[in-house]
Amino acid sequence: FIEAVDQKKVSLPLFTVWLEHEGNKENVPGGIYTYGAIDATNCGPVIAYQPLSSATYFEFKLSSVSIGTYTNSKGWQVISDTGT
Repeated sequence: FIEAVDQKKVSLPLFTVWLEHEGNKENVPGGIYTYGAIDATNCGPVIAYQPLSSATYFEFKLSSVSIGTYTNSKGWQVISDTGT
């Protein structure tokens, strides 16, 4: 992706990932990658840009996690592993 940005093969230096759990099914799309644009069809209107700690693995800082009434604000270095 970084090479595509450097070579100006994408309109904008961003991508969106929309993943949907489809269970154990064959030939059913499990999501959509959109390179160089925002997927306004599947992704919500709130966009949060996060600076990368390392572009090698799309690493960034996750400051907190909330699920229901549980919140943990410990902070972590995380990667966006959407390819494995």
